[in-house]
Amino acid sequence: MGLAFQAIASTGATPFWQALSNNGSLQTKEMSFWLNRLRNDTTPSEVAFGGIFTLGGTNTSLFSGDIEFINMPSSEPAFWLMSLTGASDPFRFI
Repeated sequence: MGLAFQAIASTGATPFWQALSNNGSLQTKEMSFWLNRLRNDTTPSEVAFGGIFTLGGTNTSLFSGDIEFINMPSSEPAFWLMSLTGASDPFRFI
């Protein structure tokens, strides 16, 4: 179950997320990721919660403030490409 576009899918099949988007099954044409990391935990449990992928919107219980939505390029879909203009670590403790 990948997130590629049909244009680069090795099988040529329409990916599940694209089919859901095309047939109107998604509440919104958005996807969001919430990533977790285990800081200073050298022995995480066998099952460590790594994050959440939300298809069709956002999970508002996982953030506060505003989200910067980025529209993907409208050219022929191939790879998920976007420019990175900066990065920060919101969990950085000094």
